[in-house]
Amino acid sequence: MGFTVLIAGSDRCYVERLCGELVDEGFLVRQAFDGRMTLDAIDRVPTDLVVTNAALPDLDAATLARRLQQRPEPIPVVLTDAGAQPVEIPGVSFVADATDVPELVSAMHRALAERRRAGQPLLVPSCQFAGDAAF
Repeated sequence: MGFTVLIAGSDRCYVERLCGELVDEGFLVRQAFDGRMTLDAIDRVPTDLVVTNAALPDLDAATLARRLQQRPEPIPVVLTDAGAQPVEIPGVSFVADATDVPELVSAMHRALAERRRAGQPLLVPSCQFAGDAAF
């Protein structure tokens, strides 16, 4: 069974393209289009990992990552932002180009492995399908 991943971004084309790529890679994928929607979606359905770009309209990536790290079971974040410099945010992995799917998937697996090493359980999704509609 795949890991549950939430893709967050304000650009629907970015989110939908990335969702399709990650479903093809075996992940169970959900979508959100701003910071509030991301946090609400995570509160509703347990999530193993968040993939986001820096351009959320109501919450910057650093603030989102901090909020996800402050949860009782912190959620790792993979930040994608073409052309940006890597960032140093605890609990955040950086991939410069989300179109480099092998690199993105590798970063996601590293973040999930770190979550396991930290003793945090990975979640078993209750749904049997991928590509949930946005919340």
